[in-house]
Amino acid sequence: MLTEGEANLHFYVANLSPDMANDATPQGVVIIDAGSETVDLSMFSMTSNPVSGEEIAPPECRLQGLVFVTRRAQALLEKKLGGWGRSGEDNIAEFTREFEQSTMLIIKSDQEPVYVRVAGRRYANAKYNITSGKLKLSGEEATALFKESIEAIIKAFEEQQEYAAIPISVCFTSRE
Repeated sequence: MLTEGEANLHFYVANLSPDMANDATPQGVVIIDAGSETVDLSMFSMTSNPVSGEEIAPPECRLQGLVFVTRRAQALLEKKLGGWGRSGEDNIAEFTREFEQSTMLIIKSDQEPVYVRVAGRRYANAKYNITSGKLKLSGEEATALFKESIEAIIKAFEEQQEYAAIPISVCFTSRE
């Protein structure tokens, strides 16, 4: 039986670059698996030639997956659009899906604004910061939606490092 972390490790080892694939030196590896509800972290001592992995810290799991970022986005949309004619529950749910499926994927930094489609292209409403049918979110607003999740990942990583006998030099990330 393999744990999910071990299965992920084998997947990543099978897809390593040639330089890493021929390395017989043990390396500290963390796998951060960001799922819809949880973020799971697993730490291993890994050698790629021959392929082997040994867990070096207890796995960590945090309830800070995608659904929690989406809930924070929904709350932000409700706050920013409160009082607007299209701010009913069904519309907010639609705008939240738009955020999750499009906007969330292009957030780059707290310096760049992002946009959520909330109406047709010709619609504008300066009071609600809507231009060409899109609600403008500042980069700070957008990145703040991820803050709790990122902090939880950092804390889990730091807790795991206390158990690890070797330093972590490789990080693999995946999203469910």
